[in-house]
Amino acid sequence: MQENTVLIDFVNQWAEDEFWAGHLLTKKIYEYGPDLEENIAIGSISQDEIGHCRMLLSLHTTGEKQIDHLIYGKPPEQIKVSRLAEYWYEYDWARLVMKQLIYDICDGVRLSFGGEIPDSGLQDVLRLMKREEAVHLEHWMEWALLISEDSQGQSLLQKAAGQIYPLISDFFADPLIERVSAEYGLNSVSAKSLLKQCLDELNPRLIQLGLSIPCPEQEMIGNLSVQGGRYGLHSSGFMPLYNEFTLVYRQNPDMVWG
Repeated sequence: MQENTVLIDFVNQWAEDEFWAGHLLTKKIYEYGPDLEENIAIGSISQDEIGHCRMLLSLHTTGEKQIDHLIYGKPPEQIKVSRLAEYWYEYDWARLVMKQLIYDICDGVRLSFGGEIPDSGLQDVLRLMKREEAVHLEHWMEWALLISEDSQGQSLLQKAAGQIYPLISDFFADPLIERVSAEYGLNSVSAKSLLKQCLDELNPRLIQLGLSIPCPEQEMIGNLSVQGGRYGLHSSGFMPLYNEFTLVYRQNPDMVWG
């Protein structure tokens, strides 16, 4: 991987998604869970996601200092995290569950795509990630089913889905998908095909929860042409979070922990 800049860029972008998804889970962990046991579960899931970030970056870096720079040292316009991963909200348990459910399904599709890339180091990392992400997805689906048991819960989930579902297009609106596909001869894979694969998996789950599909497929496909997170163009809530996450590093980038 060391000399393949296309794959390195793709892996860096993937790592940014995992970092933001994991870090946001830890941001207000004391408020999220309906009980202590769930707070502990969220902490474990967030550690998994941040661990995935570091494992991905370790494939082409030489140490913790370089990894820290890639996570904390980039200016905002160079961060290519998806708007789905960076999506933030005040306390709302149903919205948290819906975001993580949708993110994990998107990530599962990306894992399947990554599994076709013939790089042995990457495949070692993805095998571990796949096992852990399957557990995460099961966790969030169980919570969604529990919330959907009454009409009030369904209403909360439907509102959350309406806000988060359109961000799936931004997740896959990624020029690196086609570049990686071309690099490795995966000619049948495109942003459109991955988006359709994601919707084919997600939509039956939403129906199982008693929810309606927020956006038609053709609208989602059309939105793949909109430049967003993968182009360094972020949501309005990005900068306060970025400033908070990077504060210590910006004050002392040469700090060595431990």
